[in-house]
Amino acid sequence: MMQIVDRLAALKNELEDFSPISARLDIDLQRPIKALEADLPEGAVTLVGRATERVLKKLWRDYEVQGSPDDRSINELIKGVRHFISAPAVLEALTDIQRLRNRGSHDGHEVGYDDAVLSLRKLVVVLDWYRTLPARDGDIATRLDPDVEARVEFLSGLYQTMNYRLAKRFDLTSSTCYLLLQRSRGLRVDYVELIIGNSVDELLIVVEKAGEQLVQTELPTCSRYLVVNFSASNTPEVTYRVITYEGFLNEIVDVVTLAASHAGRAGRTARPVRGTHMQLGVGSNQTELQAASDALDWLKNELRTSSTNVLVCGGAAVGKTTLLAGLLDPEWTSGPAFRFFIDLGDRRPKESLEALVVRQLAPFFSVDTSRVFEVFL
Repeated sequence: MMQIVDRLAALKNELEDFSPISARLDIDLQRPIKALEADLPEGAVTLVGRATERVLKKLWRDYEVQGSPDDRSINELIKGVRHFISAPAVLEALTDIQRLRNRGSHDGHEVGYDDAVLSLRKLVVVLDWYRTLPARDGDIATRLDPDVEARVEFLSGLYQTMNYRLAKRFDLTSSTCYLLLQRSRGLRVDYVELIIGNSVDELLIVVEKAGEQLVQTELPTCSRYLVVNFSASNTPEVTYRVITYEGFLNEIVDVVTLAASHAGRAGRTARPVRGTHMQLGVGSNQTELQAASDALDWLKNELRTSSTNVLVCGGAAVGKTTLLAGLLDPEWTSGPAFRFFIDLGDRRPKESLEALVVRQLAPFFSVDTSRVFEVFL
């Protein structure tokens, strides 16, 4: 009984951290806790579903999705806004909330205490992500510049993938943001501090003005970063690591070792690989076919000028592997690029795709092996 009380108290404290969101969206986040305390787990799951719907409807309107979100099911709301949610953990949490709600209301299955607690945990994931979003019209908060907001969303989503949760966020100016993220592993708690902006000088001025109330110097095992748009020629003495946004992934991926592993695969063959590319016509479902005397050059140009998925298929020994290995050449495009070559031919009997990816890529990642697949995705 004491364990249940402790779990409820912990959940209650976590939900209290989202009081600005609950006030903004007019959601009573304590009602699901009260339903659990009254031994009404199905009611708690229903209330979590309603709170989630309120968040999804706000997203629908903020991103100006076509049509009205009113009177739509939670499934329709998720489908309407999923394009704007880049974090896989958030999409998974939304799906789990929908599934748990349907278990009792539609499927007729009994909803237990553990189901309600799981539903609340998933709501925490959604709210953690939601408070990283930029303020919208009518929200009382500093509105970040769109490019800074995009960096904030990517970095917070990256750490969320590594099982961190957002503990604090402050939008300090229109171009600077402070994030404190934490991860609990047993009795150990890891912290990461990020201050994101355009230049080192700008961030140092903001930190100095904010004073000791901002930076968490007393926290243990704390990784501290100033993430800027461009590096400074003379970096001042600071207790933060100064790193460019484009170079931040180098903290996660060992690019030197990765490039060395590619050296044996990259390069062109004596003869170009011929092929035919097929794509859907713009504004129609009609396919267009076009022959390419050098498929690698066409593929490089396509990936250089657009963000797209490409499926390479063909018979045995026609050059599929050679074509893909040619994309490992670091000289064909400018800017940072992380290319991973997954050799499906190395797959062991009964080995899953996730296990294969982890086995081949774990040496290049500085994250826990259990998180390699999620960070890779």
